[in-house]
Amino acid sequence: MLIAVGKNRLWKKIGGRLTIIVYGCKIRKEVIGVLRLERDELNPFSMEDAELLAPLANAAAITLSKATSLELAQEEIVERVQAEEALLESLRLIEQAKQEWEASTSHFAFGI
Repeated sequence: MLIAVGKNRLWKKIGGRLTIIVYGCKIRKEVIGVLRLERDELNPFSMEDAELLAPLANAAAITLSKATSLELAQEEIVERVQAEEALLESLRLIEQAKQEWEASTSHFAFGI
């Protein structure tokens, strides 16, 4: 049996023994995770307990969002470093080819 206690909170009784409160961790209107509390008792949580989850779920959502943003930024930095290294290698190879070409053609005399 599920008993809704708010927009994004839920109490769930399983077999009359385990009680779970689940609160959605939201960023804007997107749920990016859940905060879940369990007790092996019948009705151990009050409405006040459920209301205390709101700031914790909000803090968890912000932390998850920041961690995801940091991870994406780190991945982008790695990709940019790899692209820069590939570009520098290409420039080195072009310079080497230019020097080899100049060395191989330096003995020709061009005149008009």
